[in-house]
Amino acid sequence: MPDIEEMKLWLGYDAETGVLTWLQSSAARIHPGDVAGHRNVLGYRTLNFKGRRYQAHHVAWAFHHGRWPAGILDHINGERDDNRVSNLREVTASENAQNKRRARSDNSTGILGVTIDYKKYRAQIRVNGKSTHLGSFSTAEEASAAYLEAKRRLHPANTL
Repeated sequence: MPDIEEMKLWLGYDAETGVLTWLQSSAARIHPGDVAGHRNVLGYRTLNFKGRRYQAHHVAWAFHHGRWPAGILDHINGERDDNRVSNLREVTASENAQNKRRARSDNSTGILGVTIDYKKYRAQIRVNGKSTHLGSFSTAEEASAAYLEAKRRLHPANTL
């Protein structure tokens, strides 16, 4: 990883807004004051520095904490382009997976934590790598309510 202090000569970071800006012109189309990087197809802001691509939230973390993140960085509010230091935290892969806001595209119901099982709606949640059955319900709404209640109880830092 590049030296953080060297990057600070080229980039400024506003912890209140989460925006990285160029301090110097680094290319023909980049001028001092320009917002650094662009949003990629996944919604994360990325930027190029000295021939390498960086995720802006990693750079923001490094500028604020004086070190590169040791593991996964999580956007607390789920907004991948919100790089305010107050919205970033280091997490495990399991903790990061708890932040899901919507069901996978192959989910038969389209509702997070709910699947169809023999004409009933089944609610389940994953905790510490184990899937826990929350019950079978007549309606998708009942199953979703059971999932959301369990999520608030079992994933307290990641409530919807």
